[in-house]
Formats: sequence, C-alpha cells, structure tokens
Amino acid sequence: GRLLPRPAAVLAGGASALSVAIGALLLGQGTGVATVWSWAPGLFVEVAWRLEIATLALAVLVAGVGLFVLQYAGRYFKPTLTNGHTLALLAVFESAMLGLVLSDNLLLLYIFWELTGLCSFFLISSDKSKGEAGLRAATQALLITVAGGLSMLIGFLVLITQTGTASLAALLTMDLDPRTQTLALALILPGVLTKSAQVPTHFWLPGAMAAPTPVSAYLHSATMVKAGLVLLLYLYPLLGGSPLWTWVLLPAGAVTCVWGSLQALEESDIKLLMAWSTVSQLGLITLTIGLGTDVAIRAAILHLFAHAVFKAGLFLTVGGVDHAAHTRSLFELGGLRHRLPLLALAAAVLAGSMAGIPPLAGFLSKELILKKAMLADWWVHALAVGAIVVGSIGTVAYSSRFFFEVFTGESRSEKAARAERLAPGLLLAPVSLALITLFAGPAAPWVDR
Repeated sequence: GRLLPRPAAVLAGGASALSVAIGALLLGQGTGVATVWSWAPGLFVEVAWRLEIATLALAVLVAGVGLFVLQYAGRYFKPTLTNGHTLALLAVFESAMLGLVLSDNLLLLYIFWELTGLCSFFLISSDKSKGEAGLRAATQALLITVAGGLSMLIGFLVLITQTGTASLAALLTMDLDPRTQTLALALILPGVLTKSAQVPTHFWLPGAMAAPTPVSAYLHSATMVKAGLVLLLYLYPLLGGSPLWTWVLLPAGAVTCVWGSLQALEESDIKLLMAWSTVSQLGLITLTIGLGTDVAIRAAILHLFAHAVFKAGLFLTVGGVDHAAHTRSLFELGGLRHRLPLLALAAAVLAGSMAGIPPLAGFLSKELILKKAMLADWWVHALAVGAIVVGSIGTVAYSSRFFFEVFTGESRSEKAARAERLAPGLLLAPVSLALITLFAGPAAPWVDR
C-alpha cells in the first residue's frame, strides 16, 4: 500500500500470475481436500482447501481476470499513494475471493465471504472525488450484503449442527432430509440473493459504480457479485432437492433478468449501462441455476465463465473511452473507431459475446440455457423462456446501443472528436479479454468438463 500504482500493480499482478500458474498446474491433478490447520476443531473451524477441477478452474478465473485488471489499474490510476492503497486493497480482495472459491470449511468460507464485502466497502469509497456519494454507496452495499450474510451464517450453522461437520466435501456425500434442506436453503438464500444483486435488493450494484472503473470491472462484474452464484453451484448436490430451490431462484432470476435489461436501455452513462446489464446477466444465471437439473447447472457455469470474461473486458473498455474522451455520456460520444480502432475492435467482440452472437462464448451458453428451459415443466418453461427471450432482446438492444453509439457514426461533441490515443498499457487488458472471448466459444467443451 505504500507503493505507487505501477510498482504496486507489478507486485500484485505477479502474485496473480503465480496463482494462475499454480492453479493451472493443480488442475490436471484434482488432489481433493487439503487440510492445512485445525484452527478450532471444537468449533468446527479448519483451514482446509477443496482442490478439485471445478474449484481450481474458478480460482484460475478469479486470478486470471485479476491479473488483467491489476495490469490495467497500474496504468489507469494517477501516481498517488491513495491509488497505491487501492491497488493493495484489490490484491487483498483477490486473496479473499480465492479463499472463498477454494474453502472446504463452511465457516472459513463465511470469513472470506465477509472479507470480500469489507474490501468492497473500502474500494467503492476509494474515489475521494465522489465525496459523500461514494461513502453512501459503499455503506449501502455493505449493509445489504452483510445482512444477507448473517442469515447465511445461521443456515451454515443449521447444516453443521444437523450433520456434525463443516466440510463441504463431506456434506456433499450426504443425503439430508427434505425439512433440513428447506430450512438451510431458506436461511442461505438471503445471503446469495443480496450478494448477486437480485431484485428487490439489486439497487446496491448500480450505486456501487461510484467506485473507480478497474474496481467495478473486477468486483462488480467478474468476481464478488458471482460469489452467491458460486455458492449455489457448490450447494446444488446438497440442497437442490428442496422445492424452494426452483420456487425462489426461478422467479427472482426471471424478474432480475428482465428488469436489468429494461434499466440498461434507459441509461445514457455507459458505465451505468454496464452495471444494469450485469444485474440482468446475474438474473439470467440465477434463473438457470433455479431450473435445478445437471444440464442447467452446466449451462449456468458456462455462462458464468463467459460473462466474467466479456463483462470485465467491457468495463475496462468503458474506462478506456472515459480516459480518452473524458466523458461517459452516449449523448457526447460517437465515431471513436477513428481515434481508437483497436479498442473498437475489442469492444465489438466483447459486446457481440454479451449479445449472444455465434461463435462467441456468450452464444453457446445462452443457447444451452434456452434449450434446457424448453425441456422443463410447463410453468417453468413458460416463465423461464419468457424471461430469457425478453431479457435477451434487451441484451441485444443495449449491446448494440453501446457499440454503435460509442464507436460508429459521427462525433457528437468536441470531446469525442478530439479523443486522446490510448497508451498500449490501457489497451492490453481489454484486447486480451476480447481474444479470450473469441476463442472461448470453440473451447466451451473444455470449460464444460
């Protein structure tokens, strides 16, 4: 935290690169559970990591996106110690996310869960130019997610007291009675739904856009908002048999998917447009998980990976546009393809994936979601397909609006006409994420594995 942004980014980015390398090496082994320390065995607290293909793949995703965001942030932030502190906090946040996706112990997972929220509070309020507005947004996000997290903790304690273990690996081999499943799920869902910004607690996410763009790219598109969805994916074999699973997740995801799309279409600030599109995409993934079958879970995982990559790239593209034209308003942009041709090309790929254009990653995951929804029970089919179709029409519309109104046509202001050329350091991350998105579609079977 005492370093200026560029050396801080090199140090933190190096740690991210090392995490990616270790995760990739372990991926081929799938070593199971590694217990490091029996911290408080009488209280069921152990430091234990679940090193399986799925958890390691998520860890590689978290660290990989973190590597690109940290590299970008080192170039994006001005050389002040305050911005060095922000990069240090991003590194702590990445550590917390890695702990969350790898934890085998439920109580350890909860500690990392709350640590991500605490880091989020300081990161949202790190832009001092926002003043009281930034602090209010950070406080709102913290209070909503912590309240849901407390309910989730009680749900974890129900599971622990009923089974006598806090180990996820052990829990996933058990058959719980329906009553215990429903009670635990009812307590865990508030934590999941608040963290993943589902209606009616969705409003904290657009408010969190008071954070600097690299923070939004990492926390509020690729990682923290996915924490609740990751937990659902982990708990599906244990709690997916409860009727509450579909009754709550499907309607919540459907409403969130459609509402987020409609709100994104109304936004003229491209960063807020991306925030509302994230709300919509989180609703789509929640809806898919709510279908409650193995194929639906696979579709949700595929879209979670696709969304993490293309949305992080789009937020960094927004940062590049703001850095070059000094405005995020659609009313003042236009014609930036002439000044920023490489960024325009990356934006076309990233927005195309969000819109679901083949052969990009976003197409295949949405196609699999729709196929699965069509095969569901009639009421599930009607609600899910209706929400997916309406939400996807909105997705195509706001993706097109973003790309065409920012990069094509004529400049609508002097700022856009005189947009500065971007340094290579600000192009590397969005272009790299666009390339990953481009090749991730054909590589989908590997992600499915």
